[in-house]
Amino acid sequence: MAKSEEEIHQEILREAVDGADAPSSLYRRWRRPLIAFGAIVLILLTFIFLLPGTAIDFIRASSTTYEIEDAVIYLPQGRSIEFGNGVYGTLLDIYGQNQKTETKFCLEGYLENEVYHVLSIQQPEIYSQSFSHVSSEPCPKDTIIDLHTHPYRSCFFSLQDLRTYESVKSRNPDALLGMMCEKDRFRFYWG
Repeated sequence: MAKSEEEIHQEILREAVDGADAPSSLYRRWRRPLIAFGAIVLILLTFIFLLPGTAIDFIRASSTTYEIEDAVIYLPQGRSIEFGNGVYGTLLDIYGQNQKTETKFCLEGYLENEVYHVLSIQQPEIYSQSFSHVSSEPCPKDTIIDLHTHPYRSCFFSLQDLRTYESVKSRNPDALLGMMCEKDRFRFYWG
C-alpha cells in the first residue's frame, strides 16, 4: 500500500529530528584527536606557567648564544673570537670557582679582519658580587671583550649590562660586551 503524503512528511520529519541529535561522521572522526590535542596544549601551558625561567628561557637562550669549539667562537657576519695562550683554560678555571656569584673578566688582544684574537685575561677589582650582579672596576682601554658571567643558562643582557656597554664602547669602539652563561656558551653584543 502506498504511503500517504502525510505519512511521508512525518517520516521525513522524524529522520530530520533523529539525525540532528546524532553526531556527524566528521565530528566522530575528529573528536578524540581534537580532545587529545587540546589536552596537550593545556599541559604545555600549565608547564610553562608553573616553571617560568626554566624551559622557555633555556630555549630562548640557546637560540641567541654561541658555543665555543676548539677555542673559537663563530659569530654572525663573518666574525669570530679566537682564544690563544691558554686564555680559555684560565677562564674556565675561574668560572668553575665562581658558580655561586657573577664575576667579571677583561679579555685583551686585538681585532684583525673581523677576528677578535684574545691573548690575555685580566680580572678587575670587584667591589661587590652576588648571584645576579657584579660591580667592578672598569676594564682597561685595550680590552677587546668586556665579559662577565651570569647564572647558569641565563643568557640575557640586563639594562645595566647595556649601559656598561656604552662605557666600554667609549673607551674602545671595537670592543664587544660578552656574557658567559655556561662553560661553553656565550652571548655577545656589539651594538
